[in-house]
Amino acid sequence: MVLCFKARKSRPCQALKIRLVETINHQFNKKEKTAAILLPTHNSEKFLEAQIDSILSQKKINVHFYISDDGSKDRTLKIINSYFKKYPKNFKKLFKVNFYNVSKNFFYLISKVPQIYKYYSLSDHDDVWLDDKLLKSINFIDKGFNVYGCRAKIVDEKLRFLGYSTDFNLQPSFANAIVQGLFSNSTTVFDCNVLRLIKKKIDFLLKTDFDPSWIVYLISTFYGLKVYYDRVPRILYRQHMQNNMGSGRLFFSRLKRLYLFLKGNNKHTNNLHIDFLKSLSGKKPEANVKLLNNFQHMRNKMYFYKFNTDFFRKTGIYRQTKIGNFFLKLGIFLNLE
Repeated sequence: MVLCFKARKSRPCQALKIRLVETINHQFNKKEKTAAILLPTHNSEKFLEAQIDSILSQKKINVHFYISDDGSKDRTLKIINSYFKKYPKNFKKLFKVNFYNVSKNFFYLISKVPQIYKYYSLSDHDDVWLDDKLLKSINFIDKGFNVYGCRAKIVDEKLRFLGYSTDFNLQPSFANAIVQGLFSNSTTVFDCNVLRLIKKKIDFLLKTDFDPSWIVYLISTFYGLKVYYDRVPRILYRQHMQNNMGSGRLFFSRLKRLYLFLKGNNKHTNNLHIDFLKSLSGKKPEANVKLLNNFQHMRNKMYFYKFNTDFFRKTGIYRQTKIGNFFLKLGIFLNLE
């Protein structure tokens, strides 16, 4: 690589640049669009094949897999290697890490995936995608959106129907993103502009336990990019004992969220998000910067006897549901948000 900087060896270097440009143009312009799939795994043998097969079966979209295995002790690596052998054009890179943390594994994949694609999709290891999931999401990105997320159909281990994730009907915005994640990792698709923004702060993110899909929503809206939330379910979200949190609609998941709220988990998350947003450079819409400052002021000054519900209307922050907004106000009143 050093020889590329010497004048007498400039041709190979130039040829390499030309090939890279040709690769990028090919990726962006060819008839069959290609999405990079970022798939973290950890002891995933039970459901992994069904998930991978559903992604390989996507209509009209080519997929390139980037997989990071987080210290699996079961047959996960054997399964992954069999796909690399069977589909060498689709499986690009396998990394092995020891985070034992799914969020860090997602951010690690984001740090490693090359910036040669227009579309990037996060993927859990235990769901099943409907065959038009990528096609629909990419169609919205091609219409001018930068981020796509959707509802999920909740199923059990054997894919038997349990229900649906919450149907949100308010517009995605920074005023919502600052207090609520809107969609799960398993439905999140974003473009190269969002990838660049995240990569700029990837060293910071790798040290955190942030929810990747929430960070995608938060950083894109903060910079004024467009987010589309699809109210039509496009994946089967598999609910099982190993889920980190599970769907918010299921009873025990709601109890766990209530426990974390009372424990002050929301306050901790908000503190970290504010520090993260304050560290971002570059031009952002003035209204979003003002909203961030107002939210920080409200959390610092308005609790107990200083609480004033009218401040919510003036600030404009909101969650997607009435119960969500109730707990937001209650949390600030009790100094838990």
